[in-house]
Amino acid sequence: MKKKQGFTLIELLAVIVILAVIAVIAVPMVLNTIEKARKGAFEQTINGVVKAVDLYKAQIQMTDELSECRYFSFGNDVMEVTVRDGKTYYPLKELSIKGSLPTEGEIKVCRDELLIDASDGSYSGRYEDEKLNITKKSGKELVQEALENPIG
Repeated sequence: MKKKQGFTLIELLAVIVILAVIAVIAVPMVLNTIEKARKGAFEQTINGVVKAVDLYKAQIQMTDELSECRYFSFGNDVMEVTVRDGKTYYPLKELSIKGSLPTEGEIKVCRDELLIDASDGSYSGRYEDEKLNITKKSGKELVQEALENPIG
C-alpha cells in the first residue's frame, strides 16, 4: 500500500497561522505609510499654494500697491472680482497655482500678512506667520461635514 502524498491538516493550519501573523504585522505598517503619504501630499499642496501666493504678491507689489487685503476661495471660486461679507475676492486663477488644490478654504493676502486656511476633506491646514500646521480631521468632523454637505 502506497502512502498518499500531501499536507496534513496541522501543517496547513500552521502555514495559515504564520501568514495571519505576518498580515497582522504588515497591514498597520502599510496603512501608516499610506497615511503619511497622504499627509505629505496635502502638505506639498499647501506649500505650492504658498509659493504661488508669494509670487503673486511680489508681482502685485511691483505694479500696484497692495492697499487692501485680497481674498481667494477654494471650492467656491469666483470668476471676477467680487465683494462678499466685506471682503474683496479675486479669481483663484490669478494665482497660477500648479498641481492639485484643496477643496475648501480661503487665502488672505495683505501687505504684511499671508493666511491660508485649507482642507481637502481629510486634512486641514493653516499657514500663518510662515508656519504650516496640518491636522487630520477626526471621524466626528467628517460625519458632521457629510451631514452638512450631502451628496446629490
